[in-house]
Amino acid sequence: MELNSLESRFFRDILHAELGVPVHATLEYQGDTLDVIVVPEVAPNGYFSLKYYNAPASDTETPNANGGISFKRWSTSQFFGIHPLLEQAWLNSDPVTVRLHPSPLPIDRRPSSKLDAILLYAAPRHRGAIGLNKNRVVLQPASLKRAEFCIVGFPDFKSLIRQPIELVSGDGWNIRLSRDEQPTRNSVSHTGSIERTDGREYDAGELDDVLDGLKYFLAYAAGEYCLPTVVIGYDIQRRPILGDIGRFEADGPRTSNWFKNSSVPEGTTLKSLFPIFWHKWNTSKNEITALIEGYVHSNVMKQAGIPKDAVAKSYAGLEILVSLVLKKTISEDSSKTIYGVLLDHHIPNVDLSEPSTPTMTRLSKNLNIGNCRGPYLLNTVRNYVGHPLDRRTPAEVKDKHLKYLDANPMHYFYLHDLSQFYLEYMFLEFLGYKTSDHRKLLETMQQI
Repeated sequence: MELNSLESRFFRDILHAELGVPVHATLEYQGDTLDVIVVPEVAPNGYFSLKYYNAPASDTETPNANGGISFKRWSTSQFFGIHPLLEQAWLNSDPVTVRLHPSPLPIDRRPSSKLDAILLYAAPRHRGAIGLNKNRVVLQPASLKRAEFCIVGFPDFKSLIRQPIELVSGDGWNIRLSRDEQPTRNSVSHTGSIERTDGREYDAGELDDVLDGLKYFLAYAAGEYCLPTVVIGYDIQRRPILGDIGRFEADGPRTSNWFKNSSVPEGTTLKSLFPIFWHKWNTSKNEITALIEGYVHSNVMKQAGIPKDAVAKSYAGLEILVSLVLKKTISEDSSKTIYGVLLDHHIPNVDLSEPSTPTMTRLSKNLNIGNCRGPYLLNTVRNYVGHPLDRRTPAEVKDKHLKYLDANPMHYFYLHDLSQFYLEYMFLEFLGYKTSDHRKLLETMQQI
């Protein structure tokens, strides 16, 4: 697999191993040590694991009851080459320790890596797979001075002569993000760094908090999760002491959203938005997590070919967002409440009209939503997705929705796009970020 410089550094400096290259290792579990051969691999789904081979056979002996010759008694698993200790660690999800020995030669002075791990599975023929516990390697328990990370697949953004942009939190964190000169696995990749603005050291827990906030900030900007493939933490002497490893495959391109509205997204937008996002994030972390998850997961549902559920998930995120704006949970008639909040904040396309959204306008009328208000239509559809049966009939699906809504598969894609549009721009309003550069709706673009 093609790796960029930071990813290569992770395997060299943190694991002291190379992808696809077998290495001797010892696996420790409950005081016992087993010698195995380990091969660091990235699976087709993009996740990292340590495949192990040549695990020893069990040598369990059972003494003769009369004190005679002892004999070996193997279970079915042992007979097929699954060591009982490895099977126990796997089935119980017990922690294990793996120590890699990159080279038996004395001239290779690289230290062996001791990894906290778990057994992903124990397979027949003395094979299996090991995963890093919490996807983290700690080489030395010490404070961090700087952390570097790589993100593959985040939208390419415009900055001054390809200079890095700085995301300054306002409460002591400085994140630099720059585009790599060469693409990684045919995708745009960015390398970032995390430091305290005053130069102080910090611990791994603080790094996790920053990475968590950055995860949801970038997810909102991209409309999908753009997680670091690797993170390397350095101490004050620039020695690598900590490493995290994530997913190596980026998802496919998404449809246009608020950030990817212009031909080239602006890095200055991210720079201006981050500190106000960070403030809100620290105030309402769980709620912002829930609404951004609704936003991103609905995109995943649409890409997976289930646009009905994508509409319902997006609308649920919109309900959370409007509840945050009002500082109280919407209990009843969410469409009326959402409509009022969107209208008060001048979000476009709240009222559907024939010139701009003829299909959605016609659908509203066919479903007896006479006012042709977008949130009212979305709420009606969301309720139909969750509860398709008509209460006035002996367990029959709602006839009008079958006839007018389900008749055209594109209806759900238009509805999903409309709900995401409201969520995108209402969240900007919630953050206090004003913009007049609104993207076009999918239905409008289809008419061009």
